[in-house]
Amino acid sequence: MKRLIKTGFLIAVSALLCLCSFGCGQKKPAYADKTVGFQTELPTAGEEIAVMHTNMGDISIRFFPEAAPKAVKNFITHAKNG
Repeated sequence: MKRLIKTGFLIAVSALLCLCSFGCGQKKPAYADKTVGFQTELPTAGEEIAVMHTNMGDISIRFFPEAAPKAVKNFITHAKNG
């Protein structure tokens, strides 16, 4: 009986590990093929950016709507509303 329980447990753990290793099959995000540091590249023409004015200087913020569309929309809406 104990051997049967151990075997069942090992089969269940093995199946779980297999499922975890294959993942959910999600598609690759649009920005996944970019090289490291692409966030610091200059924005392209027509790309919307934000400039935060602080007492330590200005901070330019580049948006990535393909990576986080809700966050970008939220930020822009709140910035425009003051």
